[in-house]
Amino acid sequence: MARVCRIALVCEGWEDSAFLEGFLASSGINSGIEHRKNPKGKGSGFDYVRKVFAEEVKALSNFREGRGVLALMDEDGKGIEDRRSWVATHLASLRFPQSDSTQGRCLILTKRNIETWVYWLTGARLDQDWEVSETANYKSSRPPTATRNLDNKDWREAGRKLQSINHTNPPPGMPPELVSSLGELRSFVQAIKR
Repeated sequence: MARVCRIALVCEGWEDSAFLEGFLASSGINSGIEHRKNPKGKGSGFDYVRKVFAEEVKALSNFREGRGVLALMDEDGKGIEDRRSWVATHLASLRFPQSDSTQGRCLILTKRNIETWVYWLTGARLDQDWEVSETANYKSSRPPTATRNLDNKDWREAGRKLQSINHTNPPPGMPPELVSSLGELRSFVQAIKR
């Protein structure tokens, strides 16, 4: 197995970055992580992630093993396929390779926003059934079934909890886009550990 040299985490903010870092740490990757986060108040998170993801994809073309780029962005009600298409078009216009988790270029899109996933995973971690809707906006309010608001520590712990779930046999109530993304994350980890 190759040593993981560098993973660029490209995120809209610290919360997304902590979530992914928790997942990677639970996958045995504790070093070589470089955080690339949109500076607060400096424009669209989507535009930032799209731009920096492309830069990191280009940088990967110089290396083969032990490197990767993992990006996470919210769909924000725009549609998963539309968001993916915008990123794919941007990469194609620059003549860069497309997102492919099996090649260490992974783009994860949440349906609506990541708070949905973190609430669901926090409930699962606490052995509580916090039902969520992937179309609801939980950035400023919690799901009706949640017993509390999210704490700072919940983001990393949610990533850790996600790593422990079998995406081929997900628990009841797990958001469908989270199930799909977990499969992509597993492919990404396998690719960079080659």
